Amino acid sequence: MEPIYTNRLRFGLEYDVNTVGAGGVSEVELWATRDGGASWSRWGADPDRRSPFEVEVDGEGVFGFRIVVMSRGGLASRPPQPGDEADQWVVVDATEPRVVLRGAGYGSEERVGQLEITWEASDANLTEKSVTLYYSDREDGPWTRIVGDLANQGAYFWRVDSRIPPRIFIKVEVRDGAGNLSADQTREAIRVEGLVPSGKIRRIIPRESGNE
Repeated sequence: MEPIYTNRLRFGLEYDVNTVGAGGVSEVELWATRDGGASWSRWGADPDRRSPFEVEVDGEGVFGFRIVVMSRGGLASRPPQPGDEADQWVVVDATEPRVVLRGAGYGSEERVGQLEITWEASDANLTEKSVTLYYSDREDGPWTRIVGDLANQGAYFWRVDSRIPPRIFIKVEVRDGAGNLSADQTREAIRVEGLVPSGKIRRIIPRESGNE
């Protein structure tokens, strides 16, 4: 089962109760594991016995949860045993990714005409497509997206066209699977005129008028 990621220490767990008989439910317990199912402990009981079960954890980590239901007729589902799988795995991650924008320079050789944007990013829970790049003609924005859903490969070559302002700032944003966001940007403007082909008339060459 794929885990659910959250950056909150408080969250609700939705659950269903089946086959409890006419007497109804007498108690709904939540059991939890923090060691991958090697051991389980009773977390508590749901006061109103109605979904969702409100949970507050004491810190980051990977939590596995299972529901144990007891009916008024005395029947109860089996509490989880060592080695049992969780009904739901929850990864609690409140730490922002680390990201540093390393530079934005002119490409060379086959990359002539492109701006090479480089960065470093790390986090325990980065997704496959966690990076977004932006540009602006002002240090404080507003920002226009260059490209999103990038893999964290550390470099992107951007072909700048004539619609881009001649001096720009670059920003990189990184978002992890739990929704934590970090960003970094250039502190000085980058001149990009040299990336766009241009020409200039130097002089005229007089020609004799000819008669045909």
